Amino acid sequence: MDSSKNPHSFLAFVDDEEPILMEIPIDFAKNLWGDKIPYYQTVEIRDGEKVRKLRIRKKNDGPVFTDGWMLLVKENQLKNKDGVRITAVGQLNFEVLCFKDLVCKNTYITAQVECDFGNCVMPEKFYPDFYGNNFKGGMAKVYFGERFWNVRLEGGSNGGYFTDGWQKVVEEVPIDKYYYFVFTSLDLLSFAVSVFDPDTGTEVFLKKSTADDDMIVEQQLPADVCEDNLEGIQKHVSIQLVHFQIVLYV
Repeated sequence: MDSSKNPHSFLAFVDDEEPILMEIPIDFAKNLWGDKIPYYQTVEIRDGEKVRKLRIRKKNDGPVFTDGWMLLVKENQLKNKDGVRITAVGQLNFEVLCFKDLVCKNTYITAQVECDFGNCVMPEKFYPDFYGNNFKGGMAKVYFGERFWNVRLEGGSNGGYFTDGWQKVVEEVPIDKYYYFVFTSLDLLSFAVSVFDPDTGTEVFLKKSTADDDMIVEQQLPADVCEDNLEGIQKHVSIQLVHFQIVLYV
């Protein structure tokens, strides 16, 4: 995986000691702006239905979002260690998703370090809220870029987790022990997984699959992400982040 070729998003955590700003990872900034970081310029960041204006300033020789960041944190009721995923959609335009208790609608955060005994654990809140109490799981597909693996999903009143097949994912991707994941449900038994560097928070990407790789998926992942309810009614979900209350290692 390579964090230097695509600057599209980064994952970060709210810090109670500095709620007025959010540090921008240096590798993300250089991939997006090169050596011309737009210090002191105003940027727009879409937060759900709102478009907020923030300013990029310099702190400790690196860029930060400020002048409006604290209002974003306050209005989203984010607390210490809650997470945000910030995606660049232009040089001075961004989108933010905010995760509370690791969950944002059909999306959640976890980390490989939290995955024990060959399983990958969902946040406690996600499984019962998303699936209800009667869904018992099944064989799921997890997508990393253009590749997918079949992994068994199990769950109940105590939460959900991926079991048989997950260790194969870890070995074949491969996945470092400390990577963070963002899982986005494509339907009840399909998930797209984004991977984030544990040191910088910048998204990392799989190397492109070769033509003889038996894991290649012939079609691209669906552009429209939807959530199937248990009655089979589809409702479109706007993926805008709101992440974490985590005991992960930050």
